[in-house]
Amino acid sequence: MASRQILFFIFLSTITLCLRTEDRNYLNRLTSQMEGWLSIKRLASQPFAHEATPSFSETPSLLPPAPALEEDLVSVSSDTIAGIRIELRYATIKNITGHKIYKKDEPCLVAACVHEALKNVQEELAQLGYGLVIWDAYQSPEAQQKIWDLVPHDTLIENPSIIKNKHAQGLAVDVTLYSVKTGRKIPMPTDFDNISICANSKCKALPLKILLNRDLLAYIMVKHGFNQTSSSPWWHFEYQGHTC
Repeated sequence: MASRQILFFIFLSTITLCLRTEDRNYLNRLTSQMEGWLSIKRLASQPFAHEATPSFSETPSLLPPAPALEEDLVSVSSDTIAGIRIELRYATIKNITGHKIYKKDEPCLVAACVHEALKNVQEELAQLGYGLVIWDAYQSPEAQQKIWDLVPHDTLIENPSIIKNKHAQGLAVDVTLYSVKTGRKIPMPTDFDNISICANSKCKALPLKILLNRDLLAYIMVKHGFNQTSSSPWWHFEYQGHTC
């Protein structure tokens, strides 16, 4: 194992010498903060490191799960998780439908186990100078039906009468990162609800800085119990822990 780590860092050093100064400094800063996270073998062994496919739909269970009851869910906010930001895109027109699906004051709800996992994610990100932004979490059956009625044939959306996805259980979140220092979101492959190939979680045709940001998010989310399939958009994660 030690020899593999040495070979990896030799390889990383070679790449670093070929980069522009700004990219080289960026890479050095990230690797010094989190020395093991960019390990090729480690990332390849994670569930989110399969080959990319052109599909963006979530992978359904064999038996559609029942939607969660809202009274069984807990609210996520900066009051319950310090540093986390809530920006529900379906409470705005900045989503695939172009319409406001949620109320302006719609709470961000998740299962209790997901709340605990998000707290752990946020705490680790804070140590690196980042914070989590939640774009979407629990979707009520009514909200899912509204979305489907507006975009019934889009590959990013599933028919709620056939498939009850993890959002309906409070077990899925759509997230991105922001910089604690600047308060701004850090560069990612695309915006929310983008259907281009660049939104695929395994797309490789992206600038190095974007790939590093995306893979950092994925690495820490998976570390704390979330999963991301090869067909998922980069912002979508489903909780796979066994504590719910």
